[in-house]
Amino acid sequence: MTDESRTADPVAHPIPPDAQMNLIMTHFWMTQAISVITRLGVPEALADGPKPVTQIAAEVGAHAPTLNRLLRGLTEREVFVVKDGGYALTPLGQTLRRGTPGSLASAAVMMGSDWQVALRGGLYDSVRTGESPWAKVDEAGLFGYLDAHPDDAEVFNEAMIEISASSTAAAAARYDFGRFTTLVDVGGGQGYLLAAVLAAHPTLRGVLFDQAEVIAGATAQLERHGVAERCELVAGSFFETVPGDADGYIVSNILHDWDDDSTLTVLRNIAAAMRPDATLLISEWVLPDDTEPDPVGRVVDVQMFICTEGGRERTRSEFSDLLGQAGLRLTRVLRDQPVLPTILEIVRQ
Repeated sequence: MTDESRTADPVAHPIPPDAQMNLIMTHFWMTQAISVITRLGVPEALADGPKPVTQIAAEVGAHAPTLNRLLRGLTEREVFVVKDGGYALTPLGQTLRRGTPGSLASAAVMMGSDWQVALRGGLYDSVRTGESPWAKVDEAGLFGYLDAHPDDAEVFNEAMIEISASSTAAAAARYDFGRFTTLVDVGGGQGYLLAAVLAAHPTLRGVLFDQAEVIAGATAQLERHGVAERCELVAGSFFETVPGDADGYIVSNILHDWDDDSTLTVLRNIAAAMRPDATLLISEWVLPDDTEPDPVGRVVDVQMFICTEGGRERTRSEFSDLLGQAGLRLTRVLRDQPVLPTILEIVRQ
């Protein structure tokens, strides 16, 4: 492809619908190719600059002619570029390097993993029956499967941290958490969001609430942010109870993992724990109730159907209905960027 053809006027040379659809249908191929080259460690091999494919293949243990075909294909998605007789990372490709700011390496590996491929393969039957793809892949479901497969669980947990990194930083910056004295992060994992919020608000105290095996890994994260002394770790299940005596609560990217009944249980437990003057914040993708474009949320909702048992993204009216059943009331919606989750501000009825 010449430079001239790449910069051709799209109006003068429109892509016909069948060609557009063909490109869309090849996304899965590219997803798999990205997953494979990331798992092999190709991005790390190119960290210092361009290399010929034979050298890359020798370093990562790959078949050079086959690897070349993947890298060549991914140049068309601007993940790599041909440079100085070899391949080099583009800014897009840099996101596949492990341990770098903005890395999505674990997410890339996960998206092409065997269990993800198996779930996507079950979508046809699921759309016909309404059953989760897990019904045929593993009756234990997502979290049961991960409990039984620690290697996949490690990649999954790292991927969730990577995927939520931008929204975590945005949530910490978009809301005035300084209004609270104590903030409980319900299902807060290893404390990435809470640590960022506490670091930005020196007078705020935090409670990180999640299962014991999860919060066991939070100390290092809290210490890196210099907030460990202001954060209490509390182990438990949000399906049973939630810590009380706080004026602020936040649930970030948790409720979309669960069906409505399970979500209602969590919301009722939070409502029972909240003081009369407390505020609950929910940070999730909130779908439009109408036909307004949503470049992320509706696509993520498809993934939630595939990967969870009953999990889903919800509209504002669906959230309002569940909140009302839990004795809560929506007071404000913060949605300033369509590529970031919405923040719902909620009080007791």
